[in-house]
Amino acid sequence: MRRERGRIVVALEDAGAAEVNLALDRLSRTPGIAWFSAARALPREIEVLEAECVRRGRESAGTFKVDTRRADKTFPLTSMQVNQRGGGAVVAATGRKVDLGDPETVLGIEIDEKRAFVFHERIE
Repeated sequence: MRRERGRIVVALEDAGAAEVNLALDRLSRTPGIAWFSAARALPREIEVLEAECVRRGRESAGTFKVDTRRADKTFPLTSMQVNQRGGGAVVAATGRKVDLGDPETVLGIEIDEKRAFVFHERIE
């Protein structure tokens, strides 16, 4: 567990599904946590981020949007461009509809200096 840029990262690289579920359950009952998400840490490559958006887009249903935050502004694409590339990949692969105003699912991407995180479920 470590603190990074206003978030606490709990790394579970070698954990199995049961261990991940146990960690998520414990986090959901921890006072002081506003929300958390099971995210995958990935290399900062747009093709990798697109593929992860498609994977997560297949795990959810209904309308969606991609919401990108770049802590590292030197990343070669703007947040809007990442949103468009990720969203376009999901639409092409699944046929899902984009709804920027009131989506049923938000695919989140956070890009920092070392890696990117992708998630789709915020657990309050």
